[in-house]
Amino acid sequence: MASSTTQRRGPGLSRPRRAAVLLATLLVVALGTGAVWWWSPAPPPPANATTISDAAAAGEAQATTSEPLPPELPARSEAATRTAVVGRAIDYGGGPLAGFRVVLQRMDPKPVPIAPLAMQLERTTQHGRYPPLRTETDDAGRFAFESLDAGNYRCHISDLERHAEEFALGTGEVRELTLHSPLVALTLTFSRRGEVVQDCLVEVNDGKEPRTLRSDKTGVTRLFAAPGRCELTVRLDRRMHHSPSRGPCISRHVLLVPDGVPALQWGCEIGGTELVLEVEDPHGQASRLHA
Repeated sequence: MASSTTQRRGPGLSRPRRAAVLLATLLVVALGTGAVWWWSPAPPPPANATTISDAAAAGEAQATTSEPLPPELPARSEAATRTAVVGRAIDYGGGPLAGFRVVLQRMDPKPVPIAPLAMQLERTTQHGRYPPLRTETDDAGRFAFESLDAGNYRCHISDLERHAEEFALGTGEVRELTLHSPLVALTLTFSRRGEVVQDCLVEVNDGKEPRTLRSDKTGVTRLFAAPGRCELTVRLDRRMHHSPSRGPCISRHVLLVPDGVPALQWGCEIGGTELVLEVEDPHGQASRLHA
């Protein structure tokens, strides 16, 4: 008969359990090593070591000290952008014309705004030219027109339009003018009962070109005349006194302008009788009529 033999193993762990124990041991060792590495302090850097940020800062400082900064651009000068007309007004003797009005007119055609054809035809006269600029001379005869645009201009002393200066003005240009008077400069003051008349018109006839001038706010009329006979007719301003036609004549004068005198001042008492009428319209509003 055949006999069977059974082998018995000694006490110990089976193969799967041994593998599990080995894996757990390896895991514990790995965790311990990582904990030790994480808690260990970093070694101090060498004495001559430089961090990246310090090196960058040092490089920038070196670049700043080694290369000079570019020079700053100069501030834009206001004088370089000033477009103006300045000058003096003098009589033919070289003396200053103080208190005379100077007129500056731009001669370029003024652009007409976009509008229907009917409105353009209606506004042709209004928008065809630029409005004139006016200023008065100081005691030294100086005048100035500031903040102008480039263009073609015409400048003259009031009442001397025939002797105007014409020129082209560029952007950033300051044009200096000297306006001469070839005639006698007259400064006239009209008064009534010791008070200056501020609302009158003066019709001038010197045998060449009749013209009408208005007194300024101080009651002074400034004009130019050739030597010889000059007739003056003083009227009240109809716009100030609601006159339907020409203002009433209050005085007439004949002035003999001497030769060889560049400027002359003259005062005249116009006198006369002034009538003041107060009337009321249908709405009860009162108005005055002067005569």
